[in-house]
Amino acid sequence: MNLEVTLASVPEAERIVIRACMDSRGTYQTFAGKLAKAHFTDSTCRSVWAFLAELDTEDNDWRAADVMRRMVVDVPDIVVWYTGLPTEYLSTVLDDLGTEVRRITEAEKIRRIQTTGVAMCASWPGNAGRSDAALAQGLEVLESIQDMCTAKGAERMADVALRMAKSAYNAEKGIPTGWPDFDKKTGGLFMTRLYVVGARPSCGKTACATTWGLSAARAGAEVLFISTETTRDVAASRALGNTSGEDAYAIRTATANPAMLITGLKAMPESLWVEDAAMNMSQIRTAITGMRRATAGPIVVIVDYLEMIRPDRQSPSREQEISNIVLALQSIAKSQRVAVVLMSQLNRKADEHPKGKQDYGPALSEFRGSGMIEQAADLALFLWRTTEDGKDPGDVLALKMRVAKNKISGHEFSGDLTLVKGTSMMAETAPSSVMKAWL
Repeated sequence: MNLEVTLASVPEAERIVIRACMDSRGTYQTFAGKLAKAHFTDSTCRSVWAFLAELDTEDNDWRAADVMRRMVVDVPDIVVWYTGLPTEYLSTVLDDLGTEVRRITEAEKIRRIQTTGVAMCASWPGNAGRSDAALAQGLEVLESIQDMCTAKGAERMADVALRMAKSAYNAEKGIPTGWPDFDKKTGGLFMTRLYVVGARPSCGKTACATTWGLSAARAGAEVLFISTETTRDVAASRALGNTSGEDAYAIRTATANPAMLITGLKAMPESLWVEDAAMNMSQIRTAITGMRRATAGPIVVIVDYLEMIRPDRQSPSREQEISNIVLALQSIAKSQRVAVVLMSQLNRKADEHPKGKQDYGPALSEFRGSGMIEQAADLALFLWRTTEDGKDPGDVLALKMRVAKNKISGHEFSGDLTLVKGTSMMAETAPSSVMKAWL
């Protein structure tokens, strides 16, 4: 039977061929000499085939999850189309599919699991149409399948140690935050890691985010600053205040010194980007995926702040919504190989410490909304004021910081910071020469 006739008369055959080609470059090359884009009647099949033809020129092997991760912006429903999972039942399928992932351990696991996922929902009604939530969840399923299928199993500790020793000279270097002592003890910002900065209102979260973002951009990283609370203009004025030394409010009201603004604009890194919408997790994932497609270099994503992110779907409690958001950001950091810096509010208990605890600062249990924040963070940092209540600190604010959790280097430590509020400049108090230049 003629292959072209079969494909044209049976649309499902087109999808079977395309899905097989998405799984393996070798399978694609087997069909590439016999088929062309014009042979497919399904529009998604044509889009994927054209993308695979372009991908084949890069001379790299691929897997289905890799293809979909790169196509997600241009073909938003690619995951639902590939898996066959009905959109409105996807959450239930994920739970059942997770059970199958843990149960199946023999060879050809990925194909069996995908087949099982399709079979689970074959008899259910539903429209597998475009859905941001389904897309985000589907990607997580595919990545967990990919992780499981590439797991090596147990290794001798001596072999692992030897491999690490051999690769030490090529080890990843952390991106500097602009705080030298902090960078020395933590290594800076590493890709795939989730950093959480917790503080009460008006204790320097945004200034910390601005300082870290500018430092990372100057070091060569692409930095995506997601400002969920303020507009792009406000976020940009704070960054310009930092680079120019001029007050951010004066910049926004056109009363700033023009010479200082010119100096600040020249010092503004071109690799610093800003989003200001009240985004949900699917939109954040799409923004990060798009940036990762555009560059293979280091990417730092700064979210200011957690509690303003909208959930993809409503949950029975806000605590569950916060947990889902944090876990999604942790997953994005790993799957897209980016460093995620997440600003988070603390609850009111952080204001109730007796004076004897003032030097110790907040506890991990005082993150607002969910205990998942402290669990998911690779590094948790707290900021708090040392000024007594009722006293006006002026424009220069003395702060304390403490690294309360550090899975990266193991160091837990405290330090002193100085914040110039009008310019969003925040630095370690020592060496003092740094602050003298600002003041």
